[in-house]
Amino acid sequence: MLSKILNEMALKEYSLINWEILDYTNALEDDPSSIDLLKKILNVITEIRDKSMEMEFRIADVQEQYRILEMYGFPIAEEIN
Repeated sequence: MLSKILNEMALKEYSLINWEILDYTNALEDDPSSIDLLKKILNVITEIRDKSMEMEFRIADVQEQYRILEMYGFPIAEEIN
């Protein structure tokens, strides 16, 4: 069924996005007690900035997939609700 495939695709991408955000969050929680740790944190910030537009597009795609599912009355994955 098409709705099941769309739901699985959206859930997979949602999970990947969520994992990436959590990974960045954890990386930013390091205490910059040395110059090397500070450089590492600054590199993470640069990476986040460089990927921000890509991430916005990915999030918009997932939102659109769930909007379509909701518009046609298909069930949405429990993990999202």
